[in-house]
Amino acid sequence: MKKNFYLINLAGFSLLSFAMEIEGEEWKIGGELSPGAFALTEEMDGELVFYVNNFRVNTDESIWSYTDDSWDLKVFLDGNIGGFDTNRFDLQGYIAQLISDPDLDALRPSVLDLDIPGSGDFEPRISVGRGSYSIEREENRIRIFMMHNGGVEIVMEKRGE
Repeated sequence: MKKNFYLINLAGFSLLSFAMEIEGEEWKIGGELSPGAFALTEEMDGELVFYVNNFRVNTDESIWSYTDDSWDLKVFLDGNIGGFDTNRFDLQGYIAQLISDPDLDALRPSVLDLDIPGSGDFEPRISVGRGSYSIEREENRIRIFMMHNGGVEIVMEKRGE
């Protein structure tokens, strides 16, 4: 069963969405927030909803919690990160491509504004509006750092590793 993680701002558009199963592989999903990040937590229609600054974080089950470190997707929010133009860049699609194909050069035609350093250190920077992304991928781990009026750090690790 696919479980999705949504980071949604109060205007209603989906900023990020991650599926547990991408390209037939299962990836754990969950998260933890940095101390003091919670503004409001409530349950709505069976879903646990977190309001973080001006963002609402939904899960399809109550599996996403501050203290549970058994999940391998960790999200750290610092400040207001609104303003990403999600119509210009498909972060979920890019993550799926990273998982299925670690050859970043092969992603050049399909990823907007991707600037891959020549050092081969697997740290591409992607500019989206006024924000930027730094992405690192190891065999069983992906780390994404997004900076925009604050920052978000996302760590994904392959299930069972």
